[in-house]
Amino acid sequence: MQYRKKEEDLKSIDRLERFTVRCGYCKKTSVSGFIKNAGYQNAPTEITTVEQKMVDVLLATEMTRIAWSKEALHIGLVAGDGDYVAAVEAAKGAGAIVRLFYIKTVATSVAPELFDMVDERVDLTSIFQDMESGKPIPSK
Repeated sequence: MQYRKKEEDLKSIDRLERFTVRCGYCKKTSVSGFIKNAGYQNAPTEITTVEQKMVDVLLATEMTRIAWSKEALHIGLVAGDGDYVAAVEAAKGAGAIVRLFYIKTVATSVAPELFDMVDERVDLTSIFQDMESGKPIPSK
């Protein structure tokens, strides 16, 4: 159910004026083995994970292309991965202003080198906390 909600949210964002959502694909990986120290004996188990693939490269390529083609003078990045530093540097080299949107939580972080490389930073933490608590979001 959560997946469908996220898909709907991404479609809603993609429909906004001057917004584009880029998605990679998901890869399912299963590993079989034994869990050590699982009680009195080792227990056979299978662990399945789902990973996003190609998202970083897709975003970095698109950000660089948009900046160099002058399709946009301002680029917003919602990410925290230090792998985007080179793309941000390339976009800035093309004259774009790169704005980082981020959320500060225990589960999320922004690589310091990315935080330092962007032109502007927007902390969305309080907005998301308000949304989770059910408070109305102020309009423009």
